[in-house]
Amino acid sequence: MPPWVSRPQKAPVADCDCEGLRAPSPSQDGPRASVLPQTSHAPGRDHRRRRYSHQRRIPRAALEMATTRLRRAALGEARSFADLITRVANAVRPVCGIGELYIYDTALRLGGHLRLLPREVYLHAGTRRGAQALGLDPRSESVPPHCFRPVLQRLRPHEIEDVLCIYKDWLGSAKAYDFAVEQPGRSRSLAPGCSPRR
Repeated sequence: MPPWVSRPQKAPVADCDCEGLRAPSPSQDGPRASVLPQTSHAPGRDHRRRRYSHQRRIPRAALEMATTRLRRAALGEARSFADLITRVANAVRPVCGIGELYIYDTALRLGGHLRLLPREVYLHAGTRRGAQALGLDPRSESVPPHCFRPVLQRLRPHEIEDVLCIYKDWLGSAKAYDFAVEQPGRSRSLAPGCSPRR
């Protein structure tokens, strides 16, 4: 049995991870003109203004520069999560020390604020290892939810991303073999449109 099945469900990202982001005020240019807070609670920090543990290695100067660049970007004009993550990436990619995990985390939290959550599972650092353990191509930028086993398809895409990242070692272990590879009465083939690992 996968370890996450017995754990309590995490609150939706829009309810917990984005609580520190203020809603745009009606006096701004357009209903979604500014999606970043003007306070020190910026991307990469939790509601207590502390850095997320997996972003502590990013230099403070890089986080400040990324926040400045994000404030100048037209993030509120995004119409989908895919559009939002592209805008975030274009804004912060030139900043030395900012990588794909920061880009995904920032887009996810801003997307929760804008009600633009991912429709696919985005791969980065640890999630690539989890996807590879399940036989998927880790070089893909994102994977449709239907490519995952039925037990994972019950989760939303950003929750599948959490599972791939948190349980990457378990998914690659012998304990996970029956879950990840074998399923009685079914072949090992992937769903149509899903890329196998190479």
